[in-house]
Amino acid sequence: MYNIFFDKVNDLPFIWVRDLYNKDQLTDIFEELDFLLGIERYKDPEHPDGPETAYDPEGNVLKHGKGVYLDRAYKDRDMSIILKHNRILFDKEFTTELAKYHPLFRFVGKCTGDNTKIHYFVDGDYYKPHVDGCTISAVTWFHKKPKAYTGGDIILEHKYKLPCLNNSMVIFPAIMWHEVTKVVMPNNEYGMGRYSMSQFLTL
Repeated sequence: MYNIFFDKVNDLPFIWVRDLYNKDQLTDIFEELDFLLGIERYKDPEHPDGPETAYDPEGNVLKHGKGVYLDRAYKDRDMSIILKHNRILFDKEFTTELAKYHPLFRFVGKCTGDNTKIHYFVDGDYYKPHVDGCTISAVTWFHKKPKAYTGGDIILEHKYKLPCLNNSMVIFPAIMWHEVTKVVMPNNEYGMGRYSMSQFLTL
């Protein structure tokens, strides 16, 4: 049974899923997240190997924080345990459950392409309001315990805040405005920042 919460903001639907991955999957995911951190694979948004970013109308970068596109980092998807485990989003049982909440989420089960981006945010990092260039976006948060920072929450449509809780995912139409509030992490303890995984789904 999935722990699912459904709501709308400005008539746009979203789904919040708690406790998505099991204990063993989380262990695998954190091992890879930490490995990528250890080899300094997370880069600034505009770095050639970085996670890219949205821009405002004046061409200013909206994101402050490091990351990586996993699909570009690995020559073979099978080399990444994260790219194996995040197929849970397309599990038949899961997509059938999502579609019960709103017709828009039928897109998840009909997805013909997706890519995955990892972000690692520490003190002072944020992502200003933007929309994504896909059909459906799914963002999953990961952090170690005890949580070493505040902030890093997602705000949908400029007004609906979802807290940054470990092992939770929000799924929403990519046209929905969303932002990441500034991370406050005074000690900046190594590896204790805000990890997130964004999956961009297209048809």
